Amino acid sequence: MINKPNPFMLEIGRGVRGLSIKDLSDMIGIPAERLTCYEMGKVEIPKEVVDKLSEVLSFPIPFFYREGQRAPVGCTWVCKR
Repeated sequence: MINKPNPFMLEIGRGVRGLSIKDLSDMIGIPAERLTCYEMGKVEIPKEVVDKLSEVLSFPIPFFYREGQRAPVGCTWVCKR
């Protein structure tokens, strides 16, 4: 586990639940542009947003702190356990 939220895990969580950035941003009450910045890693995800994401996406808070990275080819996702 890492000590700050992993933007890649946000992207995975959103994708697993089949939500668009717009859908999820509406559900947690933030602008879609801000959620995009979180997913791209341009802005660190605040703890209060992680709490909302955990509730809305039904993933435990530690899920968002897992190590993981995009695979270099295609849209395959790779996560370390």
